[in-house]
Amino acid sequence: MPHHPAWDIYESALLHDICLRVERGELLRETAIRELSKTLRQNAGRNNDNDTYRNEAGISWQYNYMNALITRPEYERGSKVFQEIARLYREEPEKYARILREAKRVFQPNKTP
Repeated sequence: MPHHPAWDIYESALLHDICLRVERGELLRETAIRELSKTLRQNAGRNNDNDTYRNEAGISWQYNYMNALITRPEYERGSKVFQEIARLYREEPEKYARILREAKRVFQPNKTP
């Protein structure tokens, strides 16, 4: 099993955002996960279908942890960065918003001609 870098604050913010958008009915879970995987993999230069880096299965797994942090603030599982982004959303919304804006800027989906 390959070792992948830990999720950073920006990737975590994007995951948190799709969890919220799915919860509000703005996106379908499967579509959101597929698009986030594509975005993160393109940004990392990993487009090989055999590569497991930030693939849909992995993001789906992490989605469950993040969603639990959103729906149950007392939930204590998941990574420290996931816990921090969920805490920022609840307690420091301005800081959360800045991080999310920066994440969306940094991880803009690559446009193909």
